[in-house]
Amino acid sequence: MKKIIVGVLSLVFLSLLYFNFIYEGKSSIQNNEVTKNNEETTETSESSTSSETKEDNEEQKEKTSEPLVFNEDVIQERYDENYKNNEPLIVDVVLPTYYSDSFINELENTFNSNSIQFNRIDIDVNSMELSQLDVHENSDIVILSALQIQDYNSEVLPDHDLQNVLDMYMSLLDDEKIAVVLSEVNVYDHINLENAIYDDQTYMNDYDYFYVDNSDVYLDDMYDDENNTLTKETETEVAKNIKQFFIQ
Repeated sequence: MKKIIVGVLSLVFLSLLYFNFIYEGKSSIQNNEVTKNNEETTETSESSTSSETKEDNEEQKEKTSEPLVFNEDVIQERYDENYKNNEPLIVDVVLPTYYSDSFINELENTFNSNSIQFNRIDIDVNSMELSQLDVHENSDIVILSALQIQDYNSEVLPDHDLQNVLDMYMSLLDDEKIAVVLSEVNVYDHINLENAIYDDQTYMNDYDYFYVDNSDVYLDDMYDDENNTLTKETETEVAKNIKQFFIQ
């Protein structure tokens, strides 16, 4: 009888040992998987944070305080006077709505200087309707769109009125501001728009108006029809051409 009891107890003991071994094995595997998942999640999170930080740093790169050298003497003189007084050169940019909300940021990043400040002034008229400019009183320079794309979009391009735009240009000079016409991009690759742009630039060049030439911008995708704005790539090229006009 004793032997039977001892045998039963031994079987029970061995069974308990077996189940305990199985449970600990499963628990160990689960813990390892949890630890591994946590490590992977941490690594992914750190990688994502690092990537986001890098992008933020690139977008918010520190602007230089070094003095700028301009192509035109009249702009250089105005800039030097402001720089001496620790004031930025203030540039109002008069734009139709087909320039995106990020265009001014694009300009600031392209110039990368804290000694020049860009302000956006929105207009929603064609070249014939342009009658006044509500620019800032303290601005030094006003960049004014030639409105060639606006006239094309409004289907009045045959009546494009450069002289009206130049009348606004002259009124800015009367207010002791420096005026610059922003000649636009042939975003539709259309011969009529191209002719209007070249005709305007020929006239402005012949009569010594300040203007930004964008006739060299040719991209596969220049206009975002869905948002009715220039594409980011187009605006990048326009910003580069504005800088090229201003800075040596």
